[in-house]
Amino acid sequence: MFRIGAGEWLVIALVVIILLAMGRLPNVARRAGEAYRSYRQVKQQIDRAKDPTTWINVVATEEKKKNDR
Repeated sequence: MFRIGAGEWLVIALVVIILLAMGRLPNVARRAGEAYRSYRQVKQQIDRAKDPTTWINVVATEEKKKNDR
């Protein structure tokens, strides 16, 4: 008689989660934002490490430090 598809179950689940977790929702959203920000920072660091010009600058800086000693 009632055929509920995956989309309807998803909507029902989201409504239930929102209703049950109203007090925790701002904290969860804040932590999700912090996690995403951290992910972006790590991704930028990895991208910089992969960039060949970064390695050239690192090697040049290390050689300059050795020469200054």
